[in-house]
Amino acid sequence: MTVLLMLGLFHLSTGEAAAGIKQNKVKPIGLLDIKRMINKGDCPLFIVAMAAWCAPCRDELPMMQKLHEKYAGKGLKIVGVSLDMGGPAMIQPLVDQMRLTFPVYWGGEKVVREYKISGIPLLLIAREGEIVEKILGSRPENVLEEKIQSLFDQCGKKN
Repeated sequence: MTVLLMLGLFHLSTGEAAAGIKQNKVKPIGLLDIKRMINKGDCPLFIVAMAAWCAPCRDELPMMQKLHEKYAGKGLKIVGVSLDMGGPAMIQPLVDQMRLTFPVYWGGEKVVREYKISGIPLLLIAREGEIVEKILGSRPENVLEEKIQSLFDQCGKKN
């Protein structure tokens, strides 16, 4: 009986699907897929370059989740790209722990080279098919809110 109870508790603690929460599975993404995402014309697009070992990255993820929840329905798209060298498995526990619902992909070293990333967290802002701004380091929420409003105005989308 005790063993069954322990197995049940283990299943509930590890099986988010049992709680009705859809797991946000981190998948690899290629450079061509990132370019397609940028060229898709979604306006605006935030690509958050991050890594599981990066404390400032972990600190800002709840804010990115909050912005995603607030603005996704109004046209903002936030996408995380992990630069961890160990593959998707390195960032997946963090995505699960923080219950991130915006897409998170693993890009690794090829993304670092292609986008000349020298530090993280790094926010790549894309609009109308091109990266229009790179913001290195942590940013306060009010700065990002102002940036989002500006991008909506430039894209012709009012919130």
